[in-house]
Amino acid sequence: MMGQTLSPVAMTCAVGSKSAKQMWDNLKLKFAAPNRQNILQLKSNLQNLRKRSDDIETYLDKVKIARDALETVGVTIDDEDIVVTVLRGLSL
Repeated sequence: MMGQTLSPVAMTCAVGSKSAKQMWDNLKLKFAAPNRQNILQLKSNLQNLRKRSDDIETYLDKVKIARDALETVGVTIDDEDIVVTVLRGLSL
């Protein structure tokens, strides 16, 4: 297995951490901090998903990943809106 290294910016988050959890929390704060542009991009990603040639499982996985990314930054999309998004993405 090839070793992985942290970028200099990520390293500053890791140095001084007392535990792996604290390091990951610091990294999350640094890289997943919600800002308006990031939230708008994540919402756009979800709204623009289309099934196209994906099988249904792959398509639904993409929807879940997009929804989870929004929840990571504190944006909750209710189930009814997800159903509408999924159905819209099925059309050609």
